[in-house]
Amino acid sequence: MLKIFFYIEPFVYSNLKHNRLLLYNTFSFKWFVSEFKNFKVLKFIEELFNKGIQRCCEIDNTLLYSTEFESFYRNCQQYNMGSLHKGTKAPFIMNFFPKVNSDNRNESLRNNWQELNLRSSLNRIEIVVNNPMTTCINEDLKLLGLKQISFPYFNSTDFVNVAFNDFMKFTDGLNLSGISVVSIIGDFFKLNDYYSFSEYFIKSIIEINIFYKDISDDFIFKLRALRNKNLRLVVWIDDHDFIAIKDKMILLQEFNSSVDYRFVITNEYYLKEIERFMKKNRKNFDLVPFYNNKNLSFFKKYCFTSYTDLQDIKLNDRDLFSRMYLNELNYGKLIILPTGEVHSSLFFKSFGSIYNSSLISVIRNFALDENGPWLKTRQLVLPCKDCLFYLLCNPLTSYEYSIGKMNLCHYDKTTNNWLQ
Repeated sequence: MLKIFFYIEPFVYSNLKHNRLLLYNTFSFKWFVSEFKNFKVLKFIEELFNKGIQRCCEIDNTLLYSTEFESFYRNCQQYNMGSLHKGTKAPFIMNFFPKVNSDNRNESLRNNWQELNLRSSLNRIEIVVNNPMTTCINEDLKLLGLKQISFPYFNSTDFVNVAFNDFMKFTDGLNLSGISVVSIIGDFFKLNDYYSFSEYFIKSIIEINIFYKDISDDFIFKLRALRNKNLRLVVWIDDHDFIAIKDKMILLQEFNSSVDYRFVITNEYYLKEIERFMKKNRKNFDLVPFYNNKNLSFFKKYCFTSYTDLQDIKLNDRDLFSRMYLNELNYGKLIILPTGEVHSSLFFKSFGSIYNSSLISVIRNFALDENGPWLKTRQLVLPCKDCLFYLLCNPLTSYEYSIGKMNLCHYDKTTNNWLQ
C-alpha cells in the first residue's frame, strides 16, 4: 500500500521557535515564516525537524488536507523547499547539517592547533601605532574611535611601539609572510623598524590607516620609497572636515598604489553632504558609521537591520555553517597594541602579550574560547538566540558593545513583526 511522505529539501535551512518556523533556501536565497496554531500540525512539524539526520515524515490525510498545512505546503512548493513523495518506504532526505558537538569541536581545534594550517585561520593582523603627536581630533573619536571602528588614534604617555624583533619572537618561528592583510593603524613610519615589517610582509596587502591631517610631504616620500607593491593607503576623514580632503587628494593622486578614503559618519546631515561630494569626486570612498553616545536615532534609521535587509541577504550553506560556529568579522583577526597586548576585539579582554606569550599559545588558550570574540555568535546572546532570524542577521560587531544592545534591528519579538 502506498504511503504519503512529506520532506524538506536538504539545501533548506530551518529554525523552529515555539510555534513559528523559518525556512531559507540556500540556492535561491528566498525565505518565509509559517506560524502553526493547529496543535496536530505543530506536532508533525516538530517531529519532522527533530528526526536527526533526515527530514522526512509520513503524513496522514487528516493533516495533509488541513487548511494550515495546505498553506504551509503551498509556500514550500512556491519556494522549492519541500514536497510530497508517494511510495512504500520513506525516501532518505538528509538534514541541512549533521549533528555537531561544539564542545568536542573546540577541544579538537585546541589539541590539533599546531597541525592546522595557521595561515588559513589567521587572515588579518592589525598593528596599532602609538602616535601622541596626532593632530587634534574630536574627543569622541579619541575615546572610542580605535575601539569601535579601528580609527587611527592611540595616545600613550609612554612612547612605545611594537618592535619587529619582538613580533618575530611572538610568532615563534611560524611563517606569516603570506597572511592576507596586515593593517597598520596609525602612521606606519612611526615604527622604528617599519622597513623590516614591509619586507617581511612583502607578499601580503599592507593597509596603512592614517588620519588625513597627519599626511605630510615626508610621509608621502617614505611611502613611495617602500618596495612593497601591495600597499593600500586608507585615509580617514572626520565627517565635518570632508571638504578639506580635496587638497590631500591632489597630494596623493600620483601615488601608484590604491588609495581608499573612509569618512567617519555621525549624523544624517553629513551623510547627505558626503554622498553629494562622492558623486562629484570619483574615488574609492567608504562610509563608516560612528556611535558617539548621542546619535542613536541616526543608527536606528541607517544602521539597524530591517526587513528589507533580510529580503536582500544572500547566504549559501557554507555561509550559514560559518555563522553557526564563528564570528566571521573577528575570526582570524589579531590586534596588537603598542604596549604588546594582543586582542581580536578591544571590547574583550586581552589574549595575552607578545612579550610573554607565543602566537600558538595565545590562540590555543584564549582565541578558541566559545565566549571570546572569535567564536561568540548570536546564538550565544539574548535576545538573539531566541529569534527566528539570528543566523540571517550580521555577526556581532563592535557597535552592539558600544551601544549596549545586542539586537540592533527593527524586529519586535513581542509582536513578531518587523517595524517600519
